[in-house]
Amino acid sequence: MTTLVLKILAVVFMLIDHLGFAIGSSTFEAINFAEGYYLCRSIGRLAFPIFAFLIANGFRHTKNLKKYVLRLLAFAIISEIPFDLFIEGKITLIRMSGILPDIKLDNVFFTLLLGLLFLCAHKYLKEKLGKYSTIASVASLLVFCCIAGFFTSDYGAVGVLWVALFGLFDIAERKYTPVVFAGAALLSYWRIASRSALVAIYRLTSVNISRIPGLWYFFSDSWGVMSFIQPFALVSFGLMLMYNGKSGMPENRTARKIMQYAFYLFYPLHILILYLIFK
Repeated sequence: MTTLVLKILAVVFMLIDHLGFAIGSSTFEAINFAEGYYLCRSIGRLAFPIFAFLIANGFRHTKNLKKYVLRLLAFAIISEIPFDLFIEGKITLIRMSGILPDIKLDNVFFTLLLGLLFLCAHKYLKEKLGKYSTIASVASLLVFCCIAGFFTSDYGAVGVLWVALFGLFDIAERKYTPVVFAGAALLSYWRIASRSALVAIYRLTSVNISRIPGLWYFFSDSWGVMSFIQPFALVSFGLMLMYNGKSGMPENRTARKIMQYAFYLFYPLHILILYLIFK
């Protein structure tokens, strides 16, 4: 399975997910769409892990890391207004919070960007600090996770961890397969796991760790029906194991660039179209 096939699958899963969300959040909800809603959202859980895998893979193979980062940043900015409209029905990019404006970037491109920035930081720290780089990398990962939580980015801290998992452990090297699978399983069950940990710690110590600054980013929104849908994300691991290390993109440079940007543009365009249709 090539990179191109994985991209197409991720886009299809994402479209199904967003279509279900759009219908379920519209006036069509009165047509008893509950079963269809949860089916679409379950299928959609496969999308983000594949996108995270593709970001990590792109990090390893890109010829210009700076352009890669700037491209993700550009599309994070481009996608924010369509994302706000799709999720909340209004633009929430800039809100006044006291004296200073509160700038909010919470679409999935921003989450993927934070994951990519962590991989960049990890690479830099590994080159500069040597044996001390592990501690510094863990600290930087926590910082990027907290940033994701602070900006309430899509998938939040867990989204950053997905990218970090695939970036730190190359799934192409079979010796890492058990490690990556264990990490993917934990991240797929993160809502259930975090809720269970939260309850267990509270019962043993009477301390609600979700109220500790920084930690609450990992425990917010940790229960509900979506908790039991999220584990479907683990199915995507099987698809990634089929990756053959080939691009699958056209050899022609122009055609390759057009296709590359088509995938980037699909995200803001399709959620904007769904907003216009269903909202």
